[in-house]
Amino acid sequence: MSDEIRHECGLAFIRLRKPFSYFMREKGTALYGLNKLYLLMEKQHNRGQDGAGIVTVKLNTEPGYPFLHRLRSNANQPIADLFATIGREVRELEKYQPDILRHPGLLKGHLPFLGELLLGHLRYGTQGRNNVEFCHPFIKKDTIPARNLALAGNFNLVNTEELFALVNIDPGEFQRQSDLAAMMEVVHHFLVKEDAHNPGNLSIPEILQRAFRLCDGGFNVGGMTGSGDAFVIRDAHGIRPSYYYVNEEVVVAASERAAIRTTFNVGENEVMELMPGNALIVKPDGSFSIPRTGPQTGLQLRTHLLLPRQRREDLPRTHGPGPQPPPTRAPGH
Repeated sequence: MSDEIRHECGLAFIRLRKPFSYFMREKGTALYGLNKLYLLMEKQHNRGQDGAGIVTVKLNTEPGYPFLHRLRSNANQPIADLFATIGREVRELEKYQPDILRHPGLLKGHLPFLGELLLGHLRYGTQGRNNVEFCHPFIKKDTIPARNLALAGNFNLVNTEELFALVNIDPGEFQRQSDLAAMMEVVHHFLVKEDAHNPGNLSIPEILQRAFRLCDGGFNVGGMTGSGDAFVIRDAHGIRPSYYYVNEEVVVAASERAAIRTTFNVGENEVMELMPGNALIVKPDGSFSIPRTGPQTGLQLRTHLLLPRQRREDLPRTHGPGPQPPPTRAPGH
């Protein structure tokens, strides 16, 4: 049976743990990751039909070559529109190199969205207009690869103004209409600080602990850096669903267990729930861990009436899921 679907966006994440040559040899195509991302998104399409987006990161690119690529759509069938665009790029390459699909290394160098890290999002718009600019993923670019950041998620935050203030940003009209814009600024702020302190060896758990403990609300967020670090993090109250699957070939996460099961043809017990307050973290070498990002992650599920702002620091800390006051439906992404 499929998981219950409410008014929530969908998230799809894939990290390939083998080179493209492996998938060409074992699966018959170097496009294995893109094909699976399409299925993982399509099987969750009822979670959001206002738009969709994907972002990919290529590992081990030569200096000066692009490594992060994003594509978004708010067409009537946004998932089909995204992958039709990629299909046209493949056919255009075949005009000049008819057998390019049989050469994974060459294909990686010429097809923008052939990356080892893939993140997809399905948008159910609860805030802002249905312009393509509001579709996830959002990206933040920098000349230093590790400081490039892509984020997408299923969440509602109730303290976006506070988040902007914490990083000393006066948000523009667009930023005020997007929870993700606020979250992006906070995560990127701590990402830059961590890279300055520990260049070349980011502590993603440290970044997540510092950033997401400031976010009030429910969330299931996926992110990737230009250096190849990736994560999926779930709020401490388990308000938003999150599941993952790992084998020797891939690390996968999604908003629905059934989507992972049917996309990768695995049993129910092989797909695990990402427990509240935990994060699935994948390093550039493909190794993964699932640390608890701290009991203060997703601190208080509050409303401005029930929990006065000036008394927030005196509230007891929540150490996991449990009975909570019903949340007020806050503007989302």
